[in-house]
Formats: sequence, C-alpha cells, structure tokens
Amino acid sequence: MKNIRKIPLFINRNILDSEVIITLGVVEPHLYAGFSGGVKCLGIGLADRETILYTHSFNFLRKREVSLANLDNNPFQQFLWGVPQILGKRIYSLNIVNNLNKEVVFYLFLKVKIHLRRE
Repeated sequence: MKNIRKIPLFINRNILDSEVIITLGVVEPHLYAGFSGGVKCLGIGLADRETILYTHSFNFLRKREVSLANLDNNPFQQFLWGVPQILGKRIYSLNIVNNLNKEVVFYLFLKVKIHLRRE
C-alpha cells in the first residue's frame, strides 16, 4: 500500500474499503512495540505478511530504541501511529488487561486519536 518511515504497509483490501475499523487487543509489555494492544492491533494485527516480516526482521529489531516498554523514539511505535494517519478512517479499539490468572481486570473502548509524539 504505502511506506511509513520506510516500512512497507500492506493491509487487506476489506479493511481499506470499510468505513469503520474496530480492533480488539490485550495490553501487555511487548518486546518491540513497547506495549501491545491499541494501534499494534491495527498496524500489525491487520497487516499482511510482508509488513510483519519487515517489522520483526533482525535489521529492524536491532535498533536500540526498539525495546521492551519503550515508547519514546521507538521506530516500531512511530510506524504503528503512522497507520491510522494513512488510513484516515474512524478507528475504535477495545483493549483489555488481564491479571496473572488471565482474568480481565480492566478494559477500555475508545476511539483511536491520531496524535503527535516526540521524535
């Protein structure tokens, strides 16, 4: 489809043709994205194989900023937040947090708002 920060973004045509997108995700620490859930469900969860392979490649993951629970200057996060900007659609996300027994202890349904992050 397009590149975001030199990362190829390929998403299913059905997603591109939809008026509204709703994702469901679990929020937990993620080795590369900082945290899972939210826009990760959109940029990775709905992405094609080529996008997933690129964002999980050795050359991409060896960058110092791509690390557990890091949101600042993380290229993975910057890519993820670029996805809703390109799609330009109404996007909602249901995010859940589980306890150690995998029981839901918190959930939040919200509209994904495009915001500017420090770079």
